[in-house]
Amino acid sequence: MSDISDTDDFRDVLNSSPIQSPFISPSLLPGESQQEDTSPQPAAGSLHDSVGQTQTIDGLGFDASQANAAAIAALTQAYSATTDYTQIAAGYGHRMALNDTGKTLLTEFSQIPDARQQMMMVYSTQLQLFQKINLLRPSEEAFTISTNLAAHIDANTTRIFLDSQLGAYITDQWPKRKVVRRLSDHPEWGLTATIAADRVAMKAIGKRIGSRLTHHRNDTKETVGNSLGQFNTETKTFEGEAVGIIDLCEQVIREVGGRNYELQVDAAFCARIALIRKVYVSTTKASTNPGKAPKDFWKEVDAALEKIRDEKNGDQVKISKVMTKILDNDCKKYGQIPAVAISSLPLPRATTADV
Repeated sequence: MSDISDTDDFRDVLNSSPIQSPFISPSLLPGESQQEDTSPQPAAGSLHDSVGQTQTIDGLGFDASQANAAAIAALTQAYSATTDYTQIAAGYGHRMALNDTGKTLLTEFSQIPDARQQMMMVYSTQLQLFQKINLLRPSEEAFTISTNLAAHIDANTTRIFLDSQLGAYITDQWPKRKVVRRLSDHPEWGLTATIAADRVAMKAIGKRIGSRLTHHRNDTKETVGNSLGQFNTETKTFEGEAVGIIDLCEQVIREVGGRNYELQVDAAFCARIALIRKVYVSTTKASTNPGKAPKDFWKEVDAALEKIRDEKNGDQVKISKVMTKILDNDCKKYGQIPAVAISSLPLPRATTADV
């Protein structure tokens, strides 16, 4: 389905016959011609009056008589001076049942002395009307996501978000792009080639994916924040009992995936949640909202991941060592589990993520 351009909105107007403006003589419209006058024409430079006398005219065909020009000017000036256009405008405003704003605009229009300025005001009003008509055009037919496709969207959104190897959480809409790619690899789930080519359908699918990812980010950030104890605004530190890393990982899985979501906690996932908790603590100290991470919290998480990748040139072994150190520091700081417990965790599961 192609996008609707601005010109499409008025295609019927552009292709129809010209609309004669009350301000323009029909004889001046493009393509219009008057019936040929076969009557005898006066010689160039002269004009016959009603009694057969000839009056001198200039090259444009206007009466050059000084007396006639002065008389016309005098009559026009006298008429303008004696005509109260504001009263006429008020009468039209009442007759047309205009509101107060409309009556005021009509009165202002009646007081514009220059004809070009009046035409500009009329044209601007027409443009405004076209814009409002454009807003009233029928909306595109909504696309309904099938139950099967919706279930796969939700399942894969959760799976990719909880992947310990996910490269970014919001940068370049990376998780959303990964979900769409995975769905397109399995057309039997509902994202067929026909639907993928439908702009309205993909917009609805993208909206659902984005909504689920937003919920996952909010749930994770809130769970991590609650795991740190109470925030002391004077010392800008968290105090009190904190939640251990393994328990925290299990809480995140339940909040994001639901109580029945099956995901085994491994060392890599613990390290990823430990990094998120580390960023939460550092950003909260600088936040204008005491004890709460800033709105750009997930940008900071993405920046931390990118920094590690860049410093280690993408070397997975070196990156793994950095993440292990972050996990060890988390355990030491919150004193939850010994190193032997971490080493006994299962190895990272097979992943569809990217780092």
